[in-house]
Amino acid sequence: MFAAAAAVVLWQNTRVKVLWDLSYILEHAYRIALGDRPYHEFVMPHAPLTFVLQAAIMRVFGDGLLPHVWYCAVIAGLTALLTYRLLLVEFGGAPWRALTLAAPVTFLNGYCILPQPFYDPDCTFFVLLALCAIVWARRHETAAWRHFAAGVLIVIPLFVKQNIGIAAFAAAHAFCWLSAARNPGERRAYAFCAAGSAAALLCAAFAIEAWTGLGAYWEWTVSYAAARRWPRAQLWLLIYGRLRTWLAIAGAVAGYLVIRNRRGSRVALVFGLALIALPLAESTRTMLRWGIGARSYVWWGLAFVAGSLAAVDDSVRARFRFEAALPLVAVAIAHGAFASQGVFDSAYGVWPFLMIALAPLAVRLFHAVGREEHVIASAVVGFAGIVLLVLGYRHLASHERVGFADVSGPVARATLPSLRGLATPGTYVPDFERLLRRTADVIPARDGVVVVPGEDPFFFASKRRPRFPVVLFDDTVTPYDRPTLMKMMEERQITWVIVKTRLQLRNGPWRPLEAFVEQDLAERYDVFDVLPRYTILRRR
Repeated sequence: MFAAAAAVVLWQNTRVKVLWDLSYILEHAYRIALGDRPYHEFVMPHAPLTFVLQAAIMRVFGDGLLPHVWYCAVIAGLTALLTYRLLLVEFGGAPWRALTLAAPVTFLNGYCILPQPFYDPDCTFFVLLALCAIVWARRHETAAWRHFAAGVLIVIPLFVKQNIGIAAFAAAHAFCWLSAARNPGERRAYAFCAAGSAAALLCAAFAIEAWTGLGAYWEWTVSYAAARRWPRAQLWLLIYGRLRTWLAIAGAVAGYLVIRNRRGSRVALVFGLALIALPLAESTRTMLRWGIGARSYVWWGLAFVAGSLAAVDDSVRARFRFEAALPLVAVAIAHGAFASQGVFDSAYGVWPFLMIALAPLAVRLFHAVGREEHVIASAVVGFAGIVLLVLGYRHLASHERVGFADVSGPVARATLPSLRGLATPGTYVPDFERLLRRTADVIPARDGVVVVPGEDPFFFASKRRPRFPVVLFDDTVTPYDRPTLMKMMEERQITWVIVKTRLQLRNGPWRPLEAFVEQDLAERYDVFDVLPRYTILRRR
């Protein structure tokens, strides 16, 4: 599992990069590596840990993208491995059954889909790590330090991505508390887990206050982020408003009841399996033709409703022990993730939680068929795993998730040492390298430069020091209006502006972009040089 997922990341890295997302992470991380403080010297409405990790990689390993690519490969491998370990718990230690649902994660893995540093797959990894730590600690209830460490780990996702981290923290603690409340022997263990979380939060608060200030951190990562990305109800309810979702749920419930009450009839067994399979088969046919995004909500809805019902029943039978509630934790985390950009856009980082939420349905099927017919159940579950595996491969091979960017044409690879490891279709890489060579010749190293809208990791690659508080001109991360931006450019003595005229992004990232370039910049800057995809402006 580890080797397969890591290999997929390395393969995918030779095929595609989304420059906008890559620039967002690397440019902010580069500023942190230089010693700049987020939320003070530059704007950043996200939690800092992904950026801090990438900054540490820059400080330790130096130039180039390859160290960051290897980081992605390792995290993807660990994500697949941890998913398998949690599924092993759900399947009662049966390795082949766990592997059946874990295998699709070798493709349906955030860093396999988008092989570049980003906070969604990072947060998923840290959540899985914390859940595994909780399960591991509960197997050694007398070892207080294990529970304390698990409590510390569940805090980390809060500082990777807010929506996923909050959902994971709240769900994990809620079900751990419920388990301890119903099983008095667990109360001491949970007290140490809660103490670990409290200690971690306290340490994080002191560290943030010393680094950037709690007030600034709250203003940008909570107040400002909520104002720009507050979840819309329809993003959560989209799954539940589709008829196919409820057909799949009804088929799963009806098929399970038919199989459980068949009284030895093979005809009833086949009929029950058909009730389960037919709604999924219809959706799968569409996904094989148009991509997993066309009907993925069917699988998520099946996991959210039918999987949750099975998990609730398992929890009641097991006196609400945490292990039985793992699928419910997964469902809560997925809902937190979807609050950001909906099912399709946000699912790429949290696919492992779909597998965990589906597991109770597979376990139910094995219980319903009886021991003598486990081969049939294994074939059905195995086929579902193969379907998800194939859909996952197609999702990567067709670049379905990165359809918001232009990834057409032959793949071009970087030749400059500062960009080694960068590869993506089209002429974006050679055009960017031409810009770097030209600016190295004509722009003095000490002159102030602003890159608009900032799709390329210009400062990371050129090793220039940014002076401007805005790294990317984007509707989400740009808090200033046009007059304020022009005033700051004058105050910070920005001599040069590099405008990218043809973006890899298909849609405009910043609504005032055209007016800012054609009106505001044109009043104070002259065209100095024109390159493929770029215009270099110099202040009058």
